[in-house]
Amino acid sequence: MGLFGMIGFTTSCDNDTKAEEQMEEAGDEISDAFRTEREELQADLREARQDVDEKLAELRAELNEAGEDTKEEINEQISKLEKWGDEIDRDMERVAQSAENGWENLKGNIRESLDEMEDAWDDAFDS
Repeated sequence: MGLFGMIGFTTSCDNDTKAEEQMEEAGDEISDAFRTEREELQADLREARQDVDEKLAELRAELNEAGEDTKEEINEQISKLEKWGDEIDRDMERVAQSAENGWENLKGNIRESLDEMEDAWDDAFDS
């Protein structure tokens, strides 16, 4: 191999190394973004679960003091909140087990579910 061949080979190796480093950095950035988004979504889910648990405690306390005419309504609200709590728990489990593949779809589905619960919450409890 002549001098020019050696120079070309060395340059080619340097370019391959740089490309590999750039690919690795891009992969790290994607992984970091995935972790950050996942952590944010987990925090939102924990907050939603806490809201549900607090409202459940409040309604159960009200149920103990409620008259017969309001017990049915309170029980319906409790039932709805328990269902939402179960959905949040399932979503938290799905997020914890999620891989980067399919993350955007999962994130979108859970965000949509949280938005729907928030709207229903506003209708049910903030009226």
